Amino acid sequence: MAVEKNERGWPILYAAQDLACDGINRLTDRACIVGQHRGYHRDETGARWLDGEEDDFLPELHT
Repeated sequence: MAVEKNERGWPILYAAQDLACDGINRLTDRACIVGQHRGYHRDETGARWLDGEEDDFLPELHT
């Protein structure tokens, strides 16, 4: 992935919330707002989760 630059050649920075993330919280069906990242997803309510992990302990915390 190429770095997007402005007219002066500086890298353009974006907030994580502005970047697309296809993570969906399995418990609430809410979309992730954190953006492209590694680790936890977080939705607008503040709930966080890991997806694709068989040993994910977070669903137990949100019940």
